[in-house]
Amino acid sequence: MKTLKGIAITCLLLSLGIAGCSKTEVIETESPDTAPIETSLIEGSGTTALSLIAYGIVSTIDMTYPGSLVEVLLGDPTLNVERVQNHETDFALANNQAAFKAFNGMGMDKMDKISSVATFYPTTLHFGILAKTGITSFDEFITQRPKLRISLSSKGSLPEIMFTQMLEYNGLTLDDVEAWGCDIIYLNQDEVTDVLPDGGVDMFVYNTAVPGPTMVEAATAADIRFVELSEDLLSHLSETYGYNLTTIPTGAYSFMEKDFETLSTYNILIASTDVPDEVVYKVTKSLHEQIDYLRGVHASLKDFTAESFLIGLNIPVHPGALKYYREIGSMQ
Repeated sequence: MKTLKGIAITCLLLSLGIAGCSKTEVIETESPDTAPIETSLIEGSGTTALSLIAYGIVSTIDMTYPGSLVEVLLGDPTLNVERVQNHETDFALANNQAAFKAFNGMGMDKMDKISSVATFYPTTLHFGILAKTGITSFDEFITQRPKLRISLSSKGSLPEIMFTQMLEYNGLTLDDVEAWGCDIIYLNQDEVTDVLPDGGVDMFVYNTAVPGPTMVEAATAADIRFVELSEDLLSHLSETYGYNLTTIPTGAYSFMEKDFETLSTYNILIASTDVPDEVVYKVTKSLHEQIDYLRGVHASLKDFTAESFLIGLNIPVHPGALKYYREIGSMQ
């Protein structure tokens, strides 16, 4: 029998994307139960909490199955779903709202080659603005109609979708906002932080864990505040689109003087239905067996439990993950 000894290390290859099918296999070793795996994972932009989670996942796999090879690719949690559907990757960190809409063909072609594996953390709406604009609430933004440079992450992203839904509640569109003089631009979180000091962005919307590292940096780069969202608006968005009502507590960021009432969804790990059950089983097992390690990866996971992995899974669970969950009694 062949044995892999001391030469395989976890491989982290960062790139902007790949074309074609991904490669999945179990690397030959003495025992199939302990054999390392070779797979791929798409994360976020490379600089957010999602990136820390991605590297945490890779580490749990290598800790449980030494010698495993995982290719990590850059992406977007809202757009990663399509790349899994096309099997450009085996696994991806994705927004559960985006996954739900894609699986059910809501406003798009149905994507039935995606499945869920585990939930990681709520991704919370951060709606910030430069204090010097004088705008303190979304209602003031609507009524005063200031000419602002507004960053909405990327086209088709959850921040753009949520901002558009807020406008629709007020009978407006992105075109209306641009018509009164606003510039809609698309920058990732790091880019927003870079241009804030020079006024390259006045208002910004993005979703991340709490505390979000780039939000912490933004608070040191410029004088910012959260844009207050009314109770009626939040209730409407929650009831209509299924977002969770969420509070960012005072003290999460240095500029906060009171709690910020906002919305959240969940970032989940999804897999292509074409990925072999054994590979998904091993990834799921790795996450559970290294849960103590995961709690230290990011503050959003510090109170993580085995039950946390199942919160927010709103599309079918991959058979490989389901097999493990049934073995440990988490699912029937």
